[in-house]
Amino acid sequence: MIGSIAHDHVFVGAAVARLGRFAAIGVDIEPDEPLDAQLIGTICSGAEQRRIAGPDAPRLARVIFSAEEAAYNAQYMLSGALFGFDHLDLCLDIANQRFVALLCQPAGIFAARTQLHGRFGHAGRHLVTAVTIGQSAAKREPFTMPSVTCRFALAALAALSFGGALWQRSARHGELLDHWQALRGGLFAAYADVHAPTKWGSWGALRHLDDSNARWNALLEAQ
Repeated sequence: MIGSIAHDHVFVGAAVARLGRFAAIGVDIEPDEPLDAQLIGTICSGAEQRRIAGPDAPRLARVIFSAEEAAYNAQYMLSGALFGFDHLDLCLDIANQRFVALLCQPAGIFAARTQLHGRFGHAGRHLVTAVTIGQSAAKREPFTMPSVTCRFALAALAALSFGGALWQRSARHGELLDHWQALRGGLFAAYADVHAPTKWGSWGALRHLDDSNARWNALLEAQ
């Protein structure tokens, strides 16, 4: 199994797929509203700005931002490459709600000018984008993320659902990790080892350096 998670200030989303069908997937969620005009030049290249020129440019710039985030999330699963918005050239097919993200430079296993295909849509007051990478696009050995944990895609649960009292329910943590291993999931990566909970979620396995909790213990036992 493979997966990707995303969130904004209101919603959290997770997508999973069988590894045999896709090599990687990436998703993003953003408010369905125009991008701040001051940010357009930072997010969009000159070519991208020319393609979306017109009264809808700020709203389409938001789509480009989200689409490039989804493309980045998908490629990182295989390449481990870190880069900025200038590494991608995004072309929108507005009528069909599709897009193509072109890599302007090599990124790990991906050669320059590799195309990553995705789709976008609107759900309520939110914009959702997704990119899938087929097996044929990942011919070389994929990047393996170093981690103190063992398996991939309980990240949505570990980071976003294990808050409050669930920190101390060790049986629940262990049960979820056991189920994921039984499903032969891919690499499970804890987002951070130490991070205080915030309104955006509980991203750290430990809430502080002196912490002791069920999540951390379950992750150590599952290595």
